[in-house]
Amino acid sequence: MTTTRSFAELGQQHETILEFLACHQEALVEQDLPRALETWQRFRRALLAHAKAEDEVLLPPFEASGEAPLGASAELIYTEHRKMRRLLERTGRRLEGLSRHGRLEARTVVFLIEEERLLKEVIDHHDRRERAGFFPALDRLFTGSERERLWSEVDAIHAAGGLAEA
Repeated sequence: MTTTRSFAELGQQHETILEFLACHQEALVEQDLPRALETWQRFRRALLAHAKAEDEVLLPPFEASGEAPLGASAELIYTEHRKMRRLLERTGRRLEGLSRHGRLEARTVVFLIEEERLLKEVIDHHDRRERAGFFPALDRLFTGSERERLWSEVDAIHAAGGLAEA
């Protein structure tokens, strides 16, 4: 018997993504630049994969349904994903610059963590928005084989981005 998964499970992916960011920040505090760069890339891949799964697999049929829960419309979710990508790019450029210097100064670490705080706040806000409106709407809209198909596509994108099945 196949168990139908709830889209609320996607919230667990948010927790995994934030854990990757915490590991990156721990490496920054320890001034371990190679590990900071490695964990940043893991965080970046996971966040981009998660957003891609929503943008390409879940949001198009959600948007087509006409469903628009208060505070969780498709346009708001797309907008937050664009904002996250911009913040990822900006911080990624700063980290690339540091990798050319080969060292981390304490003040630079403080600056990076403060800058990454904004990204974390966007992810936290996005998580609350999706848990309150988007995931419950997906559960109402998609059942049976359609839900299984969507999950299969989401899982494939997540796996490619380093996220295990929730």
